[in-house]
Amino acid sequence: MANRAYLLNTPFLTSDRALLQQRLAEPGQDFLEVDGPGYQLPIPWLCCFRACDLKPVVIHGEDMEGNPVDFTLRLPSTALGQAVRNLEESLPLLEQITGETQLAQRYWADALAWLRQLPLPWLALDPAEILTMMDPESGQEDLVRALAGDAGAIPYLKDFAGYEDGALPYAPDVLRHVPGPYHDKQRTDNAVALDVCAGAGIWMRAVGSPLGDDTSYSVPVQAGPPDLGTVQGHVKVLLKGRDPDAWVIYGFLPQEPGRRECLKLLLCTSTEARREALLRETRVRSLLDGPIADELRALCAGHGFEWLGFVIESQDNLQRRLADINQWATLPPAPPLA
Repeated sequence: MANRAYLLNTPFLTSDRALLQQRLAEPGQDFLEVDGPGYQLPIPWLCCFRACDLKPVVIHGEDMEGNPVDFTLRLPSTALGQAVRNLEESLPLLEQITGETQLAQRYWADALAWLRQLPLPWLALDPAEILTMMDPESGQEDLVRALAGDAGAIPYLKDFAGYEDGALPYAPDVLRHVPGPYHDKQRTDNAVALDVCAGAGIWMRAVGSPLGDDTSYSVPVQAGPPDLGTVQGHVKVLLKGRDPDAWVIYGFLPQEPGRRECLKLLLCTSTEARREALLRETRVRSLLDGPIADELRALCAGHGFEWLGFVIESQDNLQRRLADINQWATLPPAPPLA
């Protein structure tokens, strides 16, 4: 399994996950655990804390031979309200890291909106798995520098997050709504580094809770202006009324040297008969080929992409035509309805 950090929303002030687990049997000691992306420590998480928030935590681990060993790390924890204020003050850092004011503001605003919805009064960070990948002493020193809250923190924020200069991060809606194998890897990694909720999952750790034990938990990112996700949602509604089992998925065309990234939207029907009906349906096609395509063209232009159109296929056809269904973006778009 990948080493990762954990953001913790807790009922009392601690970064000690072992202690939180021990207290679960007590009433009112449920806590929220957010799994970070593998080997990356998101920049907004780090920006929630300052060096003064570091407190000693005993970590129970193993040495290279698998023998139990305990060691102490200083990990950050603070009041949720203070974490929000720290992040509010960190916008200039995000702007310097990305070099793109609008992009930085979008990730920053999403992170603030997300944090403000957390249900418990304290926020903590457990990056022990990340720190123990390096020399613990130098890793601890780098963590102190990353939590400085000023421009001197930027190289350490980038290092912990896996952010590399020279690759503009994808915008949040691209990161969250465009899956598939043809992304630019470093643009994706840089976007993950900026995203407050790009990890593997969010869990309410609870014993005897009405939510159930270790329940998946949703903290949605607050809706902003219309984006790729908004349009995808509209198309899903339009399509589901005709085919409840249909898929609506974005995908990039494989990149070609010297060409902008090219985006398509797959409308995948459950049967070939429903595909044929959709291809002939005047009202739906007029919406797809008209205002929806116009909106997607404008959004793609804003992202620096080229909009290529809709691929309309059935699930059976995709499985028959492709060795790997994730390669659907290589298929030609449906021509506009005559």
